[in-house]
Amino acid sequence: MAKIAGARRYAQAAFELALEKGELERWQADLPPLVEIMLEPSVGALLDSPRVALADKVRLLRQSLPNVSPQAQNLACILVAARRREIIGLVAQEFQRRLDAHRGIVRAQVTSAIPLEPPEMERLSQRLSALLGRQVLVEPRVDPSIIGGFMARAGDLLINGSTRSQLEGLKSALSSSKG
Repeated sequence: MAKIAGARRYAQAAFELALEKGELERWQADLPPLVEIMLEPSVGALLDSPRVALADKVRLLRQSLPNVSPQAQNLACILVAARRREIIGLVAQEFQRRLDAHRGIVRAQVTSAIPLEPPEMERLSQRLSALLGRQVLVEPRVDPSIIGGFMARAGDLLINGSTRSQLEGLKSALSSSKG
C-alpha cells in the first residue's frame, strides 16, 4: 500500500508539472522508456547497489535515456536517490490514469472466452461509452473459464454477462427452489 501511495504522489507531481508546461503528450511518451530501463534487471541491480555512487547512477540514467525530457530524467534520478526505483511502473500507470481522466477517457477491461474481433470491440466500446457517458477504451483479455459472453470492468462498474455466471445463478436458483 505504501508503494501505491508513493507512486500516486510522484505521478501527481509529474502530471501537474506536465499540465502546467503543456507537455502531457511528451510525458506520456517519456514514461515507457523510463519504465523499461529502470526495471531492466541488470540496470536495476546497478541502480540499487550501495557500491555505486549516486552521481554514477545519475550519469547512467541520463546516458541511457537521451531522448527523454530532462524533467522525466529528473523523476528517474529522484526515484533512484530515494531508493524507490521499483515503483516507476506504478508511477507510469497512475500518470496514464490521471491523463485519461483529464481527457474524459475510461479504460474498460473486457474479458471474453475467445478473442474479440475488432468490430465486436468497437461495438462494445460504443455501448459502454453510451452507458458511462464518457469515451471508453476497451482493453481485451481472454479467459476460457468464463465459457462464453463477457465481463467488463470500468472503474467501479462491473458488468458480468459471462455464461459461467449465468450458469452459477441458475444452479443457485435451482438448489434454493422449494418446489
